Amino acid sequence: MAEDEVLQSALDQAASTDALDQAASTDALDQTASTDALETINSNDLGLTADYNQWLNVKLRESRDWLSNANRNNVSIQVLMRSKSAARELVYYLRNEWPLDLSKTYLYEVNTEERSIYRVFYSEFDTLSQGRAQLERLPASVKVNSPYLHSVYRMQKALL
Repeated sequence: MAEDEVLQSALDQAASTDALDQAASTDALDQTASTDALETINSNDLGLTADYNQWLNVKLRESRDWLSNANRNNVSIQVLMRSKSAARELVYYLRNEWPLDLSKTYLYEVNTEERSIYRVFYSEFDTLSQGRAQLERLPASVKVNSPYLHSVYRMQKALL
């Protein structure tokens, strides 16, 4: 009988050790998966930051290019202004919720002694009457920012 007890005890211990090894292995896999997931999340965050910066820089460059070649006799609509400290929110809004044609939306960074801001303009119009007509047709979500017509010539002087 003692031999059977020893054998049973050895089997129980082996089963217990296997269970512990399996649990430890599962914990290690879970921890590795959690670490991998965390690294993925962190790299996604970095990707968002890189993507955010890339988008902003491209948009600023495209806007400068447009303004450099725009007809100085035309007008544009300043549709909003945001503090540079709210740049992330501005980029998110423009990329995800902006109700106007983004390819006709222009973004400029303006630095003064008091503050740094982004000015956002929409489209280019040959005449004041065309610009006024577009002002009337702007969606309410844009009109809350009190948009107004702005001379391309004055934009070129101030922003280039």
